[in-house]
Amino acid sequence: MRPSFFVGMITALLSPGSGWSAGYEYPEHGTAALARGGAFVARADDPTAILFNPAGAARLSGTHVLLNGNVLDENVRFLRRNYGAQSDPAGLTVLPDRYRHDESLTMPEIKNDNAPFLSPFVAVTTDLGFLRRYNLTLMVGVYGPHVHPQRSYPRWCEPGTDPCVPSEAPTAVPAPSRYDLVDISVLMLYPTFGVAWRPLPNLSIGGNFQATYGSLDFALAVGSIDNGEDPDFDTDVALETRDPFTPTGVVGVHYAPFPFLELGASARIGFTLEFEGEVRADLPEKVEQMSAKVEPNPASVTLSIPMPWVVRTGARYVNRDGQDRERFDVELDFVWESTGQVETFVVDTEAQFVVGTIRKSIESLSQEHSWGDSWSLRLGGAYRYHDLFTDGHLIFRLGGFYEAAAAPEAFSRLDFMPYDRFGITAGAGVKWGRYTFGVGYAYLFHGRREVAPDGGDARAGACQSSGGSTGCGSEVRQIVPIDPEAGRPVGNGELDVSIQVLTFGAAASFGE
Repeated sequence: MRPSFFVGMITALLSPGSGWSAGYEYPEHGTAALARGGAFVARADDPTAILFNPAGAARLSGTHVLLNGNVLDENVRFLRRNYGAQSDPAGLTVLPDRYRHDESLTMPEIKNDNAPFLSPFVAVTTDLGFLRRYNLTLMVGVYGPHVHPQRSYPRWCEPGTDPCVPSEAPTAVPAPSRYDLVDISVLMLYPTFGVAWRPLPNLSIGGNFQATYGSLDFALAVGSIDNGEDPDFDTDVALETRDPFTPTGVVGVHYAPFPFLELGASARIGFTLEFEGEVRADLPEKVEQMSAKVEPNPASVTLSIPMPWVVRTGARYVNRDGQDRERFDVELDFVWESTGQVETFVVDTEAQFVVGTIRKSIESLSQEHSWGDSWSLRLGGAYRYHDLFTDGHLIFRLGGFYEAAAAPEAFSRLDFMPYDRFGITAGAGVKWGRYTFGVGYAYLFHGRREVAPDGGDARAGACQSSGGSTGCGSEVRQIVPIDPEAGRPVGNGELDVSIQVLTFGAAASFGE
């Protein structure tokens, strides 16, 4: 056995996920913004301006306190197919006694098993009274990315079940998705402080500083030898890391050239998360019998993940009634994200692979993701009904968006899901005196991804190299530690994703 055993295990850890922007997170945070389809960069008239456009805070006089929450329900379905067995029985990549077989070698359908999650957003803007004379507004808040922080798939399935019924103990049916992902837990927080200034009545600028905190735990299985997908040679690996501080920020501008037209633009500065922690390997009994081990185990590890620039631009049309009250508005935004920089995730570890007296240091490794830049269009607006009561009004919101995929089909995975999607959104609210309340709903559609070899078939032997295009469909590979080039595709099949979001929020203003 060669020292590349632990290399494969480390490489397997380079696909962490759950999600952060078109590459990493779902549109969009904030009750008002989400219900408008995410079209909010030109409006940005509540404390969520710290995310969408800090310049918008300059137009908020007095003190504004906001609490929003998004409840995400994420549904992922993966039906894997193994094409290699059809044309090359000698290179069968799935043992015949593990799964039922048909002509396409369909395996048990896998679904994620996670409850809906509440993603909060807390923010305050204030001019402290005396700053108003200088047209200055301060802003402070904390929020996390709009994602589900955990995604879990079965490690084992009850025999004879399809879809897979998860089992707590090892059974005769290992989950066919185990080489891609078993479990991922991500926590991200953006403590934020900023300032906005209105140098002219129709021009505002702003910026904020964010002290990013992140943690990432990740688990999957790797093959120990080039023996197809034999569960007796699977090694379970887990990574636990933290990044206590990485700085970034958001800058923005707002301009109203006419009473009926407002323009906005903002940019979130790109940065790189540097996670530090440990990686553990649970070697199977058959591998330990080969007198192989990893030292130290667990081992220290660092993991670098690039986060893209996010540039937002928007134009908003405003219609007013005879009393100069806003009746309705419509906004169109264009958002660009530099997800093309997400090519590799890089890891360093102190671990050594040991066989007898031979030791091999493990240094820097990487795995290609091959994302491209992403863009989206977001269209939405609101109608305000003023005449129901004297000290407030009703608000009705509607919107939709389209977001282009960042990941090519060949790199479709169960961790990050930056795929083509579009959404429809709606919501309602009421402003009564100093208080505002709102609710909203969004449904995010993802087109079904069907990943297959060229021509619908490929010989298993020809699919054992991960070095470039092979015509084998998926470039998501099983890790075979003793021979990294022997990993066969494990991502061919059908992938369906749908997201539902329920949003609610409350805000209060003082001293306007």
